[in-house]
Amino acid sequence: MNDFPFDAWLRLSVTVLRISPSEFWAMSICDWLTLLSQEPTGIARAGLTDLMARYPDKNKTPNGNKK
Repeated sequence: MNDFPFDAWLRLSVTVLRISPSEFWAMSICDWLTLLSQEPTGIARAGLTDLMARYPDKNKTPNGNKK
């Protein structure tokens, strides 16, 4: 028996989420389950600010403008 409803997922991805079939088939199960989850994903603003401080863009000047 198939544990994953691929037909329903493909239909949902194409008709509702506007993901192409090739994009759908390129996704991992983990990617798909994350996309379907009701839990918010990502990082909070403080986490983003910390990452930006640790790993600044190398092609920007000190005032934030691109070179």
